[in-house]
Amino acid sequence: MHSSRQNLLRILAHKSFRLGDFKLSSGGTSDYYVDCRTTTLDAKGSRLTGEVFLEEIWKQGWKPQAIGGLTMGADPIVVAVAVVSGDLHGFLVRKAEKQQAVPTSRRPQPQRSLFLFSPHRTFAPNTSCKMTKPRHTVIEIESD
Repeated sequence: MHSSRQNLLRILAHKSFRLGDFKLSSGGTSDYYVDCRTTTLDAKGSRLTGEVFLEEIWKQGWKPQAIGGLTMGADPIVVAVAVVSGDLHGFLVRKAEKQQAVPTSRRPQPQRSLFLFSPHRTFAPNTSCKMTKPRHTVIEIESD
């Protein structure tokens, strides 16, 4: 029997990995491209993504109450992990606050341990964050 990680890698190789000449958003070029969205938005790929991320969170000994990341890229991963876990809540962070934002009084103000995966340090509006280990971070958020 294959592990969730091995099955996910098979789907990524089949659906997401492409050889060719690609111009990257950074302006550089590459002879291969991995579009993970084709895997994370696939029914089986989504389930496996949730399982693999959740296994890694547990393996690290983290016990978050929520998982999140930057929208749009993190959306399918956040949902997959939340659904597979059955009890982790999901959240998404925008790079900039939406102009027609929900009034502050209606925004959720979590006071819990959160797992945030991001290549950048991200701070949610109206919160103070203590962050460690950029890229995969367990943070404590306290409302101001």
